[in-house]
Amino acid sequence: MLLLRLLILVALIATPLEGLVYLAVLPIGVGIIVGSLFLWSAAGFGGLVGVAYFIKSAKHRHVTVNGTMYCTDNDGQLQPLHAHVYLYERDWGYFWDNHDYKDQGLTKDEGQFELKGEEKKYTATPEFFLQADILCKHPHKTVAPMVERCQGLKDRCRDNSRNDNGFKWARFYHRFEMDPSDGRGRPWYNLACTFGFKEPNGGKVWNGLSCTGGLKDGRCSEEECGRDP
Repeated sequence: MLLLRLLILVALIATPLEGLVYLAVLPIGVGIIVGSLFLWSAAGFGGLVGVAYFIKSAKHRHVTVNGTMYCTDNDGQLQPLHAHVYLYERDWGYFWDNHDYKDQGLTKDEGQFELKGEEKKYTATPEFFLQADILCKHPHKTVAPMVERCQGLKDRCRDNSRNDNGFKWARFYHRFEMDPSDGRGRPWYNLACTFGFKEPNGGKVWNGLSCTGGLKDGRCSEEECGRDP
């Protein structure tokens, strides 16, 4: 409105010829002003609609993960695996977008654990995964008992270095969801995880940590689900 008043004022104080010119272009100026206001309003409304749709499309998930961890001993029998387990929500994994920590705990005497977490995302479906740390060496002991008891664990511990406190850990990951999009992700999981799992009747021995009970049918081996997320 201020610009419109200025145009009229200029037309009144100008010479007759200039005034006619200003009056001739006045409707054009008014049209430009009205059109601009319309476009701004439409853009603003469209932006609000886009933001509302973006917020509505957010995927909010809660998950509870119950499970057990075992290892195969030197006699081929399953033994409870004592480990420090973590639940993470998977992101790009770079320093500006690290995986989101959700929960942690120690396995109990029979290898049981329970972890819980939730996440909301606007661009993808949240995917949760496990991290399991198994003690290799204690600062005041040579080798942790689990290393001597579990097949294959000594080899996995050999390449790991001690941390600042003198502990040495072997770290494993398990992506029990892998692809939870299209509504495949579940709010509750019961995982049966084994280190050094051997298939029945002299079958293949799976290296590292493998689990059943995830989104993949059957046992999800380390080769399939255990790589660094």
